[in-house]
Amino acid sequence: MRIKTISGDTGTVSGVTYKSITLSDITEYGIVVNQAYDGTAGDPTNGVTISGFILDGVTGTVESSGTNIYIECGSGSCTDWTWTGVDVTGGKTSTSCLNVPSGASCSD
Repeated sequence: MRIKTISGDTGTVSGVTYKSITLSDITEYGIVVNQAYDGTAGDPTNGVTISGFILDGVTGTVESSGTNIYIECGSGSCTDWTWTGVDVTGGKTSTSCLNVPSGASCSD
């Protein structure tokens, strides 16, 4: 499950819904939202907003070497997220998530 935007670009991602999805055999990341997708990890920008992002009933497992959920948003550019029934387990909990909006969590 991925939403990735290029650091420094402009635009909008809105109204995205993922519903009733089971993840399996995931080796790296179960859920990723990354606003610094171009090699600038740790420095997301605000040019592309991500709003109205709904996860409903997304469950599954990640291998122990992977990461369950990783969110890297610019300051204030990720808003109006609703996550219900999200349960991704088995992998690590990220300690480097940035600017996680209310309604979402890096710890599932």
